[in-house]
Amino acid sequence: MALLNRYQKNRLTIVLRMVEDELDLVRGLVATDSREKILSRSLNALSRASQREVTDLVEAAKKIIEQLARRFDLEKSNVDSGAAANAYLSTLWVMLCDTHAKGLAGYGKVDEKLSGELDPSMKELIDLVTQMKNVLLSHSPDADAKVKTGSSASKT
Repeated sequence: MALLNRYQKNRLTIVLRMVEDELDLVRGLVATDSREKILSRSLNALSRASQREVTDLVEAAKKIIEQLARRFDLEKSNVDSGAAANAYLSTLWVMLCDTHAKGLAGYGKVDEKLSGELDPSMKELIDLVTQMKNVLLSHSPDADAKVKTGSSASKT
């Protein structure tokens, strides 16, 4: 008799996949030197010894995940990078749409001139995100999927 029913096994698999992904992110963050972006600066003040220690701890955690995967016969899944990128872009699309001048009214009175200054650039960003989504969807296994407005994908 199996120790886990299929629902428990699915839950364990999903959690461990998420933990593995986040551990990879942590490893990347501690190993990356300081870097400059447009609106942020990533500062890595960790010593090389601390970086190695965290990396070793991440590897130890991943070994436990590997042992659990073998012990409970957890299945490895294929992650479609394009679909994952599309999901991130969908979230960005919503955030950008909510950041037009009108959407900022919830944070205080909006200057009458803000719409003319902000909204055209927000529209450009939204259009670029929509174009990225279209490229990803046109090269997905389900190539019939098309983005009409950037708000949803539908079969044509």
